[in-house]
Amino acid sequence: MRRLYFVSRDGQILYKIAKIISEYITTPELHYLYGSRRAWYIPSLQSMPVDQALRSLIGTGKTVHEALILAGLTISEIDLFINKGKSKESDSRISNDLINNLLSNTHFCSVLSKHISESAESAKKYLKQNNLYKTKKWSLVDSGWFLNCQTYLYNILSSTGWKGRVTGFYLGLGGCVPSHKVSGKAYIFFDDRKHSLPLQKYHLLVEHVLLPADHSSVIGYVTTKGIAKPVFHTKNIDPDSAAYANHLHSLALQATRESAESGLLFDKIEAYQNLALTNLTRFLKRPSPSETMALAYLPVQFSHTSTAQCYITTLVTPLNMQTVQKILTQLLRFHKESIRIPWPEGSASILPQPFRYMTLKILSLLRFLQCHITLLFPLAKKHNSNNELNS
Repeated sequence: MRRLYFVSRDGQILYKIAKIISEYITTPELHYLYGSRRAWYIPSLQSMPVDQALRSLIGTGKTVHEALILAGLTISEIDLFINKGKSKESDSRISNDLINNLLSNTHFCSVLSKHISESAESAKKYLKQNNLYKTKKWSLVDSGWFLNCQTYLYNILSSTGWKGRVTGFYLGLGGCVPSHKVSGKAYIFFDDRKHSLPLQKYHLLVEHVLLPADHSSVIGYVTTKGIAKPVFHTKNIDPDSAAYANHLHSLALQATRESAESGLLFDKIEAYQNLALTNLTRFLKRPSPSETMALAYLPVQFSHTSTAQCYITTLVTPLNMQTVQKILTQLLRFHKESIRIPWPEGSASILPQPFRYMTLKILSLLRFLQCHITLLFPLAKKHNSNNELNS
């Protein structure tokens, strides 16, 4: 590999660590690439027929309003096509009749295609500015999980005739990633099959607690005076979140430099890795009340492709009978539901004893079942995989 592209936000702290490592050993070129699932999703639809693009846009549980806003349509355009100038969110619930009516409207198809095309052109220009088209010997670096970013990026690049194959290095992957022919090869650092910790099940914590960034998500690109620049979800992120990210970054970089200078990072990497994984397992599965409360109010974004605020919540949810029932449903489900409890173990850790101990034990058992149940029920695995990809 001649070049590594660290995908923004989750890749920011990894990029900073790699920059320090590059002072001590020879590495490929290191670049920070502003992108995300949301930024690359709409441009990846350009090669699809408009009917297929619209049906892809409308995911489970989304309104047509939300899907079209994601595609770049304005409120006035959406009202014109759906509600005849009257903004009624309830009128835009997903139905086959509504979708067919939209697709039969040539003006709507033209407007949707125009927005997708404009989004794709800006994305391609940004990628070209960062030399992704010049050589095939580069790879992404990101947190991983379902390879959506890599798949969308490959679709964008291949739509221009690029003959390369995107590859990526990731912390972990879920059990339902696309085939190599669809997304390209992916290499993982943390293999769930070799460890007792199902890291992918904690992916929200890994992204928000271990891989925070000091800027908001990239939602697209805009071209101004011939230069494509990223567009961010918000101009500034929450001050507490930014302070937490900067503090964690400084600690990680200090530890990296000290480890590199002592030789520990290179000479004893296996022992170093095992120690880190032991600490990570303990933190995720058995957090102390003080650790939980220090992170309780960090905002967690469940979906980078959604425009709805309901996808953002806090890391810890106070437990009562209703939330306990939701946790049990969440951990034993065969399909994806809209349950917003990102860290059950953290929520349980602030319970008084003996409820804390009992709840954590039950959660540990349920995590074990969640990790191994697809081995016992292949049909459940197939059904769950399809829903994860749709999500």
